[in-house]
Amino acid sequence: MKSSPEFSKTSILKNGIKIFTSRILTTILAFLTVPIVIGKLGIDVYGAWESILAISAITNLFSAVITGTLLWLISTSHGSADKGEIERYARNGIFCSVCLFAVVVPISVFFRHELVGTFNLPRETYQDAVWLLPAVVSFSFITSINEVLAALVSGLHRAGTAALIQAGASIGGSLLTIVCIFGDVGLVSLPIGLAFTAVGANCGLYVACGRVYKKIILWPLLPDRGILKRVAPYAAFMALGALTVALRDQSDKIILSYTASVAWAGYYGVAARLSGVVMVVCTFFYVPAIAAAGSLYAMSGMAAVTKLYSDLTVGVAYTVGLVVVLLGSLYDRIVVMWIGHVMPEVEAIFFLLLIGNGLAVMLTAPGTSVCKGIGLVKIEAVYIAASLALNVVLKLLLVPHFGGLGSVASSVLSWTLASCVFIWLLHKRTQLPFSSVTKTIRTILIIVLCVSLARWLSIGFPPEAHRLDAAVSATLLGVVTAGVYTAMMMLCRVISFSTILQLLGGLTSKAKA
Repeated sequence: MKSSPEFSKTSILKNGIKIFTSRILTTILAFLTVPIVIGKLGIDVYGAWESILAISAITNLFSAVITGTLLWLISTSHGSADKGEIERYARNGIFCSVCLFAVVVPISVFFRHELVGTFNLPRETYQDAVWLLPAVVSFSFITSINEVLAALVSGLHRAGTAALIQAGASIGGSLLTIVCIFGDVGLVSLPIGLAFTAVGANCGLYVACGRVYKKIILWPLLPDRGILKRVAPYAAFMALGALTVALRDQSDKIILSYTASVAWAGYYGVAARLSGVVMVVCTFFYVPAIAAAGSLYAMSGMAAVTKLYSDLTVGVAYTVGLVVVLLGSLYDRIVVMWIGHVMPEVEAIFFLLLIGNGLAVMLTAPGTSVCKGIGLVKIEAVYIAASLALNVVLKLLLVPHFGGLGSVASSVLSWTLASCVFIWLLHKRTQLPFSSVTKTIRTILIIVLCVSLARWLSIGFPPEAHRLDAAVSATLLGVVTAGVYTAMMMLCRVISFSTILQLLGGLTSKAKA
C-alpha cells in the first residue's frame, strides 16, 4: 500500500469524483420527483411524506452511530493491513443493526397513532399515514444493513463505488415512484420507490463486498467486551452527533407541521433539497477524506494529515463557496425552473438553511473529517454538544414567539455558533495550521458581497414566469456571478489561478479515465 500524501490526494480525487457524480445523479432525480409529487398529489401530501420520513429518521438515528463507528474502525484496520479485524467489525455492525430493528419497529407500530397525530393531517391522509409510518421504519432496517456494507466498502478506499451503487438504486426508486404517480397509484407510490431503493442497494453492495473483500462472511456477530470498550467513546460521540442532526433537521419539519400545517413541512422539504446541494458538494471531499486521514495517520503520523487538512480547507472553501453564491444569487429563478412557479413560503426557510449549511461546511468539514479519520473525537464531541445545547435553548426561546420559523432559525444559529467553538478548540489543541481558516473567513466575506450584489442587480430583473426564460437568465447571471466570485477569490489570495487550473486538469483527466 502506498503511504504518502500523494496517495491521499489520488484516493480523495478518485473516490470524490465517483461520490460527487452519484450525488449529482440522485439529486437530479430527486429534483425531478419533487415537482411531480407536488403537482400530482399536492403540497399537503408531500408534506405528510416528509413528516413520515422525519419520524422514521428520528426513530432510527442510532443507525448512523453504527455506520460512522464502522467507517473509522475499518479504515484504521485497512491502514494497518488487518483483514481479520475488518470482517469482524462488519459482522458486529450487522448484529447491532438487527438489534436496532428489533427495538425500533415494535415501537413505531405501537405508537403510530400518537406519532402521526403530531402532523395536523386531513382525515383521509391520516389513515394512509398510520400504516405508512411503520412500513417506512421497517424499510430503514434494510437501509441500515446497506450502510454497514457501504462502510465496509468505503473503509477499503472504495467509497466512490459504494456511492455509485447506492445512487443507482436511488435513481431506480425515483423512476419507479414517478411511474407509479403517473399511474395514479397515489401516496403509495412513495413507499414503493423507497422499498425498491433499499432492496436494490442491498443487492449491489453485497456484490461489491464480495469483490473488494474475497470470501467475506457477513453473518451477525456479537461484539466482545474489548471492542465495546474501544469504541464506546467514539460511538457516544457519533450518537451525540446523530441526535443533534435529528433535532436540527427532522424536528424542524415536525414543529412546522404541528405549529402551522402539514403543507409547511412540504415547504421545508423543498427548501432543504435546494439548500442541500451544498451538502452534496461537501461529499466530494468528506467521506474519502475520513478514510484517507485514518489510513495516513496509521501509516505516516500527523505530518501527512496536516498537509491533507490544508488542502481540504482551501478546496472546500472555494467549491462550497461557489455553490452558495450561485444558489443565493439565483434562488428565485431556480425555483421557477424546478417547481414551475414562485413559492414565496419557501424563501425564508431556504436562506436560513443556506446560511447554516454553508457556514457549517466551510468552517468544520475539513476539521471534522480529519478528526473522524484519526479517532480524535473529543474536540468534535464538544462542538456537537454545544450545538445540541444551544439548539434546545434557542428552540425554547424562539418557537413560542415565531413558531416553525423560530425552530429553523434556532437550528441555524446554534449550528453557526457551535462551528466557531469547534474552530477555536481544533486549533488550540492540535498543530493544524490556523492560516487555512483565515482563507475560509475571507471566502465567507466574499460570498456575502457577491450574493448581495447579485440580489441587488436582480431587483431590476424579476424572475420570469416560464421555465425556459428563467433558465436563460439564470445561466447568464450565473456565469457573471461565478466569474466575479472566482476573480475575488484570486484577488484576495484565497486560491491561485494555477491551483484552479490544476484542479480542473485533475478533474478532467480522472473523468476521461
